[in-house]
Amino acid sequence: MNFIDVIPQFFKDQYYKVVNDNLFDRYGLIVWRKNCIKVASNINVLDEEIPKRIAFSRASSRLYYSMFYNYRTLTIESIALMLAMEFLDNNLNVDKENIIQLAYGIRDSWFEEVLEDRTIKDRLEFKSGKTIYEIKSTNEGLSDTELLDILKSKTLIRKSFFESYSVRDGYEKIRVYLPNDNSYIDWKKENSIEVSVNSVKGIELGFFRKGYDYELLANDRNAWVVTITKDNRKESVVFGDKSIGAMTNRYIWVR
Repeated sequence: MNFIDVIPQFFKDQYYKVVNDNLFDRYGLIVWRKNCIKVASNINVLDEEIPKRIAFSRASSRLYYSMFYNYRTLTIESIALMLAMEFLDNNLNVDKENIIQLAYGIRDSWFEEVLEDRTIKDRLEFKSGKTIYEIKSTNEGLSDTELLDILKSKTLIRKSFFESYSVRDGYEKIRVYLPNDNSYIDWKKENSIEVSVNSVKGIELGFFRKGYDYELLANDRNAWVVTITKDNRKESVVFGDKSIGAMTNRYIWVR
């Protein structure tokens, strides 16, 4: 008897699911990143390395994973906030209208790629339970006018970006301290935002960033170790004696 024959079918199914997910993610991320680079390269004011930096950022990868594992629609708002945050944290001054136009370009180009790629199209339709045309036609979120008002303020960009990480089933609250008007952290409550997270699920990619400080309100301890989870889709963190998510040795930063 072959060894594989005595393994329960449940474990076989789980093994093949993990393998298939990993292979698909590698392929899908390549397509997503190439798309982001292609569209962002059309903005002449950007250095040629910036589109690559955006495409390979953890916040960009978050948008990709959210479509397949968090079942969220790719919206203009989500892309625009990701772009604005990456530009802001890289000290790049990009016209606010250009950010919104770039968000439209990335979204439209992505769905064009999906329509021509049977592998990604079938996967996205299976995960969402909708046709690709239904997914593309759904663009919930702020209007362009509302987005422009946010993009005019560094504080509103940061607060809106971090607020997008709050989850309805989150019972743990993290206070994120933002840079003040003088570009440094003063740990004042008015220069912070509370984010609700689920301590079991971990936190989506791009949440923990240089230039910010993070405090778990339950124990008043600051984040001191942040890692990427084994499946590459989340971030995990240690606040003193409290962990959120499954820690690994793939460090983002250590205090």
